[in-house]
Amino acid sequence: MPPHALSTAAAPARRLLDVGLGATGAGAALDAAARGLDVVAVDAHDLAFGTTVHALAAHDPRLAEPVLPGQPVTHADLLWAARYEGALDEADLLDRRTRIGLVPEDRAAALKAARAALDRAAAAPA
Repeated sequence: MPPHALSTAAAPARRLLDVGLGATGAGAALDAAARGLDVVAVDAHDLAFGTTVHALAAHDPRLAEPVLPGQPVTHADLLWAARYEGALDEADLLDRRTRIGLVPEDRAAALKAARAALDRAAAAPA
């Protein structure tokens, strides 16, 4: 290949989309950025999500319990969404904010917890 052909070739992509900012994802994003790549990092929650939600559970340990067995969503997650994110009703909590409501059986099982979170948020605003 002649030398001038290299100058017209497209530069290799130097971008990374990092999905998930747990310890591994955040470390990968940091390493890629340190190597000069353009990094876009996205996560399902804001960067303070785990800390702030767990702070609610520190005041009431029952809030740290999962809404449903086998689900990562806790009662604190529901309360946080109702109190600080403006969740409007059970559907907003279960369908849009947590996705629990997408499975009819899970929706039915979590409905009581969603109502309790909305009631608790209304009774004691932040």
